[in-house]
Amino acid sequence: MMFRVLELLALLAPVLAGALLLRYRRRSRAAFTWGMVGCLLAALASGVSMVAVRTSVMSSYRTGGDAMDVLAQLGWWAWLRFALLVLAAVLLIVAALVDRGGDPRPVGWIAGGLLAGLLGVAVRGVEVPVPDHEGLGVVLVMMKETLEAALLGLSVLLLAVAAVAHRPPAHADDAGRAEPTELARRAGVAAWRLYTDTRRTR
Repeated sequence: MMFRVLELLALLAPVLAGALLLRYRRRSRAAFTWGMVGCLLAALASGVSMVAVRTSVMSSYRTGGDAMDVLAQLGWWAWLRFALLVLAAVLLIVAALVDRGGDPRPVGWIAGGLLAGLLGVAVRGVEVPVPDHEGLGVVLVMMKETLEAALLGLSVLLLAVAAVAHRPPAHADDAGRAEPTELARRAGVAAWRLYTDTRRTR
C-alpha cells in the first residue's frame, strides 16, 4: 500500500504543482513562468519513470539479458529522472524568490521543499545490496528509486506552494481565494485522512 502511495506521489506531484501555479498565476507572472518550467521538467521526469521499466525489460529481453542487465539500464533512466527533478526543484526555488518586493518570503515552505529534496538526493546515494536472488535485487532497486522520486516530487510540490504563497492578490477574483499555504494544508490533511481510512478498511 505504501509503495503505491509513493508511486502516486511521484507521478502526481508535478500535475498538482502545475495546477496550483495556474490557479494563482495572476499573483506574479515571473513566479508563474519559472514555476511552470520547473513543473514541466518534473512532469517529464514522471514520464521517464513510466517508460523506464518497460523499456529496460523489453530491451534486455531482446538482447537475451538477465535481471542484472535490467538493473543496469534502469540506472541510466534513474539518473535522467533524478537530474530532471533536481533541476525542476532549482527552478521552483527561483520562482519562490522572484518578484517579492516587500512581501514576506515563505521560508518554512522553501525549507520544507529543500529538506525533501535533500533527502531524495541522499536516497540516490544509498547503495542497495544486491542479494543472490536477482529478481529480489530488481525489486529493492525499484523501491529505492520510487522513494527517491516521491521525496523529490514532494519537494516540487512544497516549492510550488512557496512560489505563490504570501503574495498579494492581483485581481478581484483572486482576493476571495484561500491562501495557497492554507489550501495546501487542507489538501494534506484530506489526503492523510483518505490514506488512514483506506488502511482501516483493508
